[in-house]
Amino acid sequence: MADPESENPESVIGPLCMKQFISGKDVKIDSMRELRQTSKYGSCLEVIYDLEGTGLEYNTAANLAVFPENNQEDVDRVVERFGLDKDRVFIFKNKEGDDGKNKHPFPTPCSVGDALTKYCELRGPVDRKIFKDLSQY
Repeated sequence: MADPESENPESVIGPLCMKQFISGKDVKIDSMRELRQTSKYGSCLEVIYDLEGTGLEYNTAANLAVFPENNQEDVDRVVERFGLDKDRVFIFKNKEGDDGKNKHPFPTPCSVGDALTKYCELRGPVDRKIFKDLSQY
């Protein structure tokens, strides 16, 4: 953790694991329905997005990344449990002498509240890769 006030904002956002965090846009879901009658072979959802006013248009074979947000009650529970300040802003900073090859898991500066809301999975099982990625900081 480092103080974002002492950092040059131009240099804070380093190499990211996913470039979609920078270019993503919020889009409303118009409708969603399950296409399979049985879950034996997994789930297949049809999701219709409302693109009106977003400046986006549908292109065949376009890539789509879904970034859901955590429920605020879950975020508040984590903040309270670990004694965090939701408004505290932090940045990822590589260790001194690091050659900069480590990619950051999401863009910073970021508030603790935004990190827990947008970039952390609070309800699913914890992935080893996440622990490994965050252990560098």
